[in-house]
Amino acid sequence: MLKTILIIFCTTLVAGFLVIGWYVFHLFKAWNGDGYSPVDKAVSDQYYTKENQVYFVSMGNFFSLGARKIEEADISSFRVLTTEYARDLKHIYFDGKIVDSVDIDSFQLLSRMHAKDKNSVYILGQREPRADLQTFEALGESYYAKDKNSVWYFYDIVEEADPQSFTALADPVEGEDQKNSFRDGRLVDES
Repeated sequence: MLKTILIIFCTTLVAGFLVIGWYVFHLFKAWNGDGYSPVDKAVSDQYYTKENQVYFVSMGNFFSLGARKIEEADISSFRVLTTEYARDLKHIYFDGKIVDSVDIDSFQLLSRMHAKDKNSVYILGQREPRADLQTFEALGESYYAKDKNSVWYFYDIVEEADPQSFTALADPVEGEDQKNSFRDGRLVDES
């Protein structure tokens, strides 16, 4: 009886170690990128190549989020522009997805979040039709931008802000105009 219990215990223990070993092996393999090579690690930890294909890995997190193949990407001309933006001969990408309706030849980055071409303004890879193309400007690496009509916080227009006097502050969520202070795109109540 004791011999049977000992055999069952040892078998269960060995099986447990095998399962734990398999899990640790795959965790390490996924954590190390499983054969993926960064396109330009100095610029972005989100774009990788493997077996002559381009992949997007959100926040460089292979283990939890995995790699998504960018089907349309041309590996021979693919290059990373910022953490989120990349391009090849035919497309501009934001977070691994094609930016629609962009004019490749006139595309220019204004900041990590903001870009424009001869036809449109783009915020986080999305065309923003409300923005004035001629006067739109990113305000450093803050989350704010402005044009002659509006101040923008991400996609939202900051209604209370004066675009003529608005400036972004060192903290990317803070800004001010000649009369008011703003945090997270909202008026700061100073009373």
